[in-house]
Amino acid sequence: MKELYDSILREFKNGGSDFNSQTFLEKFPNFSYIGMFRDSEEDNRAAEQIMRAAFASEFEARTDESLKVYFSNTVGATREDNLCEMVDDFLNYVIPRTAGLPEADRMFDEQYEAFEQSLYLDSFPFTVCSLLKNTSDHSGSARNTSGIKLTYYSPLPPKAVINVAPLRHRVISYYEIMEAAHLRQNRNPAELPFSILVMEFTEKVRKDEKAMQRIYERVDEITNKVVFALRLMTHAAVYSHYRGLRIPGGMAGHRFFMMDYPNEAIDYSHHPGSLDPGGEMLRRLIPEVLACPYDRIAVVDHKIEDALRRMGRAATGHDRGAQLTAEIDILLDYMQALESMVPASGSYNISLHASVLLKASRPRASINASEIFDFLKQMYTIRNDVMHGKLKKVLDGVAGAKSALNIHRLRTYVYDLAVVQVLNEDLGRLAHKLALGESAQIRTIYY
Repeated sequence: MKELYDSILREFKNGGSDFNSQTFLEKFPNFSYIGMFRDSEEDNRAAEQIMRAAFASEFEARTDESLKVYFSNTVGATREDNLCEMVDDFLNYVIPRTAGLPEADRMFDEQYEAFEQSLYLDSFPFTVCSLLKNTSDHSGSARNTSGIKLTYYSPLPPKAVINVAPLRHRVISYYEIMEAAHLRQNRNPAELPFSILVMEFTEKVRKDEKAMQRIYERVDEITNKVVFALRLMTHAAVYSHYRGLRIPGGMAGHRFFMMDYPNEAIDYSHHPGSLDPGGEMLRRLIPEVLACPYDRIAVVDHKIEDALRRMGRAATGHDRGAQLTAEIDILLDYMQALESMVPASGSYNISLHASVLLKASRPRASINASEIFDFLKQMYTIRNDVMHGKLKKVLDGVAGAKSALNIHRLRTYVYDLAVVQVLNEDLGRLAHKLALGESAQIRTIYY
């Protein structure tokens, strides 16, 4: 493989390529090296050596097993075709990240070792890649937490000299992801975003016939949990509508793809959420969310998303009546979320238990549980009026500023309680002890 790599670099250099230029990097990842055998006798010889090594008797069974997993969605191709494509993908990933750098040989050796392990070991790594919208992390305070990395990728000015590995990775990753998401097609470069914020998470999976199914499930699970955590910390309409993964054979070429989930987009950018002031809390929350069974947070996650979408629709219009109706719907969403988290019966008990849990979760804050209780009871009164057909009365009260409806305050309590739910099991028992004045240990992200 190294012989083929060196030969390709010589050919690029003889053709006048400047490895440190953006002009060179933005051409990737669309090169074919051995997938369609080229005229170069040297390259053909290197390709034949790769084939003989991969399908040698002592490695053949492992190679075949790996190719069946990585190319399980491919039909009509031979194992040789698939291996060629896997090699092409490897080179498309490695060349732009290493070519011309002082540490190129070491970096190639590390990447090639990982490539071989992906063929011959019983497990292999995959990386979830999801574009994040409506949030930012310019300070970098939350960029590497329990394996979750939030990273900005972007091109550099046209004449920039890109001669260090981190900058190379930043630039080429931008082009790979934009290509995989089909965001570069038929678009003027001036229309492309200057940077993209990407959530990445890498782990290993056992190599068997159901490996890809488990990976696709993990892509959605990890992305949904991280988006949920970001929403709790920023109170913003964070979403991810492009989600993909890198696997061996799909690191950089056309088999590295980003699936478009258009229904995930939330048209509400009035309040993009910054992680800059809350990065430390997010670092404490992320590992807890990742470990939390999704069933425990599914209802509150869905109701928070419903409320965010209603906010978006309300914010885009100028009809005050429609906005008030949207606020009532949001109230219903938040009350359903509240009831899903507090295992108690009746508005009195739910309000009481939520109040003592919220106070206990902020040990150093001056929170008045009685005020929270009174407020939640008022929200229940409004909710009950709506549910019993008194919508006009509620709308007239809100419009005339005679109602206690305060969506922003209610949202804060629901989000804070969701954090408590993630960190603690059996909220009913904890709340009961607190309501009786007994001591109870509440895990919290706030010190």
